[in-house]
Amino acid sequence: MRQTHELSTAPLLSDEFSWCIKTRSAHTCSKILKRKLIAAIARYRHLFLTGIATLFLSVLFLTSSYLFLFQLAEHGW
Repeated sequence: MRQTHELSTAPLLSDEFSWCIKTRSAHTCSKILKRKLIAAIARYRHLFLTGIATLFLSVLFLTSSYLFLFQLAEHGW
């Protein structure tokens, strides 16, 4: 429940970027946002890895299903 609360109270990235541009240079803002993006990926890496694994497995499943159906059609199902 704590993560949900953190996510709901966290400022939107676009709001933070506009605030950063108003108060700092664009180069400094891009460095800050890059660090924040890397930190977010590190914090939620299990979700990213799960998503990538799910995508890979679904492509593998669809490809094997297509090849199986193609073989059935070729041999007169």
